[in-house]
Amino acid sequence: MANYQDKNGFSWPIRFTVSSLKKIREQVRTKDGHPFDLLNIADSSTIPSLFQDPILLVDILWTLNQEYAAANKKTREEFESLHTGDTLFEAGTAIVEGLADFFPNLEGTALRKAVDAMREERAQMLEQLKNETFPLENGSGN
Repeated sequence: MANYQDKNGFSWPIRFTVSSLKKIREQVRTKDGHPFDLLNIADSSTIPSLFQDPILLVDILWTLNQEYAAANKKTREEFESLHTGDTLFEAGTAIVEGLADFFPNLEGTALRKAVDAMREERAQMLEQLKNETFPLENGSGN
């Protein structure tokens, strides 16, 4: 089962069932107000939207973890405040991993490869940023 940690290190599970995917379709809306369907992985915008829209991502996470959050005495507002920066990337990646677990065959293999590629690309970008120097706006370098 996939999981991720929030900014305080608390672990949240990501487990998809037909019921949870149906709940996401019924409760989560895109910016345009359309139902968001995680099962529509053939649409080239479905997976990237997890990483491009943090509100959409946290809405999905809340829908998946609402009962778990309540059991751990977290309100929606508290839950939302736990999701920033790197947490959002890890949560989005955990969703893709959870979908790969839900689709154990061809789709799952493709999703796992996508997760590996995203992690590798992110690691390369972070390494490149560590080695870069950035000039100041006024060009003085001071």
